[in-house]
This record gives sequence, C-alpha cells and structure tokens, in this order.
Amino acid sequence: MLFIIENAIFTTKLSPHSSTEVSVDEKTIDSKPIPVRRRSLVREFCLITSIHGLPGAARSTNILNFIFWSLSFICFMGFLVYFVVTAIQAYFQYPTKIDVTYERQYPQYFPAVSICNASPIRYDTFIGAFLNYTYPNNTNNITTISSNDSSNVFNFLIDATNKNQLLDSYFFSLTSMLYSCTFNSVPCSAADFISFTSPTYGQCYTINAKLKNSTNSNIRYTNENGGIGVLQLGLYVHSHEYLPYVNDGARAVIIVHDNTQVPTIDTSGIFLAPGRKHKLGYKKKVTSFLSSPYTDCTSSVSDSMKVALESYNGADYMYSENLCYEICQQTYVQLEDIAVSIIDMSYEYDKCFTLSLLKHLVDAFNHTTILELAETVECKSFLASRCVQRHLQKIW
Repeated sequence: MLFIIENAIFTTKLSPHSSTEVSVDEKTIDSKPIPVRRRSLVREFCLITSIHGLPGAARSTNILNFIFWSLSFICFMGFLVYFVVTAIQAYFQYPTKIDVTYERQYPQYFPAVSICNASPIRYDTFIGAFLNYTYPNNTNNITTISSNDSSNVFNFLIDATNKNQLLDSYFFSLTSMLYSCTFNSVPCSAADFISFTSPTYGQCYTINAKLKNSTNSNIRYTNENGGIGVLQLGLYVHSHEYLPYVNDGARAVIIVHDNTQVPTIDTSGIFLAPGRKHKLGYKKKVTSFLSSPYTDCTSSVSDSMKVALESYNGADYMYSENLCYEICQQTYVQLEDIAVSIIDMSYEYDKCFTLSLLKHLVDAFNHTTILELAETVECKSFLASRCVQRHLQKIW
C-alpha cells in the first residue's frame, strides 16, 4: 500500500506474521500548518451548502451569473426572515384558539328578569316636595309643574341626594305596578323580587337573581312544576302619574340576563308598550376565556366593585366590565366635585380606579356613552373581561 503526501514517501508492508515497516524520505513534512485563505473557505462553503442561490453564485463564471444568484439568495433570505419573525411575534402574542361546541343542558336555570317603569318619578308623591324646593314661599298656590320647572327636576334630586335624603318614596313601587305574576302557572309575588336603583329609570326590580349566602336553591329551573320555563308578568305603568314635560311616552322597560350578571337595563333594556301583550324568547351563549397569561380575564371582584354591587340588595352578582366603566366615570365626577347622584365612593381606590389613571378621563369626559369613553381612556388596559360570560340574546 502506497501513500504519497507531497514529497514524503511512506512505504507500508503488511504480512500476517511480520511487523509493519515504514520508511520516510529525507524530505519530511514541514511542521508548520498550511495557510488557508478565508476566501477559499467561503467559496468552499458556498459550493457545498444547500442554501438556495449560494452554490450558483460560487460557480459563476461571469458577473451576470453572480448578480443573478446573489439577488436570488437575498430575496429568499428576506422571505425566510419575514416568516420567522412573524412566527415569533405570534408566539409571544398568544393567539386565541376558539372552540365552538353545542351542549344540551337539561334542566337549565331560568334567567333573571329585571323590570322598570320608564318614568323614574311618580307625580303624586313627588309634586309636594318639588314645589317646596322650587317655590319656597309659594304665595301663588302653584300645584302643577310648568315647562320651565321641568328643568329643575334633576336639580331637586341632586340636592336631596346631597342632603342624604331617601328618594324611594318618589319612585314607583313594585306593588303598585305588578298586578299579576306566574311562573310555570304557579303564582309569584312582589316578595320574589329584589330592587335596585337605575340612574335612568329610578327604582327597578329583579326576579330569579342569585342571592348571597345561599345555594342555588333560590334560582328557578325551567322545568320547575312540570313547566317549560314561562314567566308571565302583568304590569300597570300608571301613565297618569308621569311627570309632565319629562317623559316622552308611557312604557315599561325589561331586560333578560344571567342570574349572576349585573342588569344593564339603562343601555340594553327593551321598551314594552302599554295595552299590549309582549312575548320575549331568548337563547343562551356561554363564552369561556383562558386564564392569564393568555388573556386578561378575571373571576375575582375587587373590594371597590363589591361596594358598588352592594346596591343590588343581596344579589350575588359577579365581575362586570361595563360596571367598572361606569364606576370610572362616576369616580372622576366625584373627584371633580360635580354634583350628581352616584353610588357611595368612600373606599380605597384600587385596580381600575387609581388616581394616576383617572387623570386620563379629563379629555374623554365629553363622550356620551360608556363604549366611547372606553375606547379613549387609558383605563381600558386596566380592566379585564369576565372569564366565563353568559349571554342571553332575544330571538323574538
């Protein structure tokens, strides 16, 4: 066997019973390493690599071929970098995967129903105190409200609130409005309702809401008493007791919502015309979000929101994003000493009600709706949606 490396000759003789003899020419190999040019390494890499364009550029015999293959390499490398960066960004943004399933749940809880009279004030219980406020002396024995006096109605309510006077006597009571109530043909009464105050419609009433310190036994099932889940209410709106120049029509307001959901009747209420029979159907949709860090949803209620939820008289309502928006507006109003009837705010500001956050409401306060405000103020980033949301939508 003969190996030749430059000028050195190695001779190897192999036999089964003899040792190997190696003779080396007098001209031995230089002990210094052979210098390798960097350009040669780059060219060798380009020739053997599988990266598109580089082998063609390395084998090019003229400048045009070199430019063509170089541009091909640059273009495809740009595509590669773009898709890799896009994939990395998508990973850190935690893209949402939506799974839609249909489940047959039987029996189901019957939803909560909230009702209000469209007029927040009852004329016969309100007129005396209002005239004493508007005309302290009342030397002319005025007994009615004029169009000019109607602008002072809310000023009177604000003044009464600032004096810690109760306004319940000015609202329509449930016993005066509800003349019939049945659920699955079984009678119900005003005792089955809880009350809450709406800034638009005054005193409102809810049936079948989940109550605190109780199990789900207080919530009715749709198949209770062998029925299919039919609630029938007979309401009398007392249109003759509406304040003149304040209301533009007689009607009742109703909303169907989940048993643990705050009734947003001011923004989502349905008007019911008097003298007619109305039939409302609903469908239920449940949306579940992943917990942190994939989404910003929450299932906990902060101490400050618990104060707001206490105004619902024992209802065990869960976190509400819309309610948080409303509290943000009300907190700003109270900090600016604007006279308005709002809930008690004598608690520590936390979470979405920080003072550093509320200063961003100054420029946005001219917006008229909660959603417009939410799109503008920075507090939207501090708020969270509910991890499990139950939507009840009207279908007829």
